[in-house]
Amino acid sequence: MEEGYSYRDPKPRNWRSTRPFSLNPSFKPPIPLSDTLRTLIYRQYMTDPKTNGVRALDTQCHLSIKLVDAILRKV
Repeated sequence: MEEGYSYRDPKPRNWRSTRPFSLNPSFKPPIPLSDTLRTLIYRQYMTDPKTNGVRALDTQCHLSIKLVDAILRKV
C-alpha cells in the first residue's frame, strides 16, 4: 500500500537541466532562441524586406531558412 504514496504528488521536472530521455544519451534538444534574437530578425526584415530577406537573415544569424521563415510567420 505504501508504494503509491510516492506518486501522489509528483514533482515537476525541468527537462532543460537534465536529459529528458535518460535511456537515449544521444538526444540533445535544440537550444531555444531568445526573444531578443527573434525581435532583431523581425525588425531587420520589416525595415527592408528586399535587402533583409529570409536567405540574407539566415546566413547573417547562422540559422536555417526554415527557422527564420517560421520566426517571421509567427510574429
